[in-house]
Amino acid sequence: MAGLTLQGLRYFLVVAEELSVTTAARRLYMAQPPLSQQIRKLERELGCELFIRTSRGMQLTAAGLSLARSASSLLGEADRMTARTRASAAGETGYLEIGCVPVACTSIASELLGRFHRAHPRVTVQLRELDTDSLYAALNARTIDIGLMRTRATTSEVLTLPLLEETVQIAMAESHPLAAQENLTLSDLALENFILYSSKLGMRHFDEFISACRAEGGFDPSVVSECDSASAQLAMIGAGLGIGFVTELSTRVGAPGVVFRNIPELTMGVPLLLAWPADAQNPVVKRFIEISTQHCEREL
Repeated sequence: MAGLTLQGLRYFLVVAEELSVTTAARRLYMAQPPLSQQIRKLERELGCELFIRTSRGMQLTAAGLSLARSASSLLGEADRMTARTRASAAGETGYLEIGCVPVACTSIASELLGRFHRAHPRVTVQLRELDTDSLYAALNARTIDIGLMRTRATTSEVLTLPLLEETVQIAMAESHPLAAQENLTLSDLALENFILYSSKLGMRHFDEFISACRAEGGFDPSVVSECDSASAQLAMIGAGLGIGFVTELSTRVGAPGVVFRNIPELTMGVPLLLAWPADAQNPVVKRFIEISTQHCEREL
C-alpha cells in the first residue's frame, strides 16, 4: 500500500465527481496524461478497477463507489487534523494550566482570562489556586504553564513579567472606633491586635509591615493570628477579632462588615507577577503573555 497517498485519493475523488478525466484535469490545473497515470497507479495498488470506461464515458464500479465514500471521509478528517495541528502550532488551540495566588483569582486573573478567552476561544484553560512557593514548585515541575504570584524569580529557569504593584491598606470591622477616620497613622494602631497573612507564605511582606510599625509607628505589633488566605483573614477581621494590613486586591474581595482605611506612612508595595518557565514550548503560553502585556500597558 506504499503507493496509496492522500494526494492520489484527492485526484481520484475529483475524477469520481466529474466522471471525466479531461474535466477533472482542468479542475486540478494539470495535464490529462499524468492524471490518467495516477488513476491507473491507484487501481494497480488496490488490485481492482475503480471505473468502467465505455464509449459513453466513465462510471464508478462498486469498488470505486466504496472507495469514494471512504476517501471522502478520510480526506475530510485529514483536512481537519491539518487545521487543528496548524492552529495548535499558532497558539489558537490547545491547553493552558494557570496557577494563581488566591487573592488574584477573582480580580486580575479573571480580567486576563476574559481577555484571553475572547481572543482565543478554542483554548482550554484550567485555573488553580496556589500560594507563591507552590506556584514556583509547580512551574519547575512543569505541572502548570503560567503562574500569577508575589515574589520575583531567583532563578534563570523562570521568567517574570510585573503585572501591578499593589498598595497596602488597613482592614478593620466597620464597627471599629477607628473606622470613622478615612486616613490613619501607624501610631494610631499601636494598641491593636493584628490578624495578618501568614509569615510563612508571605514572609517578605510580613517582615516589611513589622519593620514599618517599628520604624514609623514606634511599636511592635501584637500579632494574634496568621492566616493562610486573604478570605480567612478578612473573615476574622470582620468578626472583630483584630485588624490587619491587606493588599489592594484584597479590598476587591467580598468581605461583609469590613472597611478599608489608608495609612499614608505605609508606603510598601506588594508586586503581582506573571511567571512562566524560560524554556516554555507551549505556543499558547506566548499568546497569554502577549495578552497580559497588552493589559498592563493599558492599565499604566
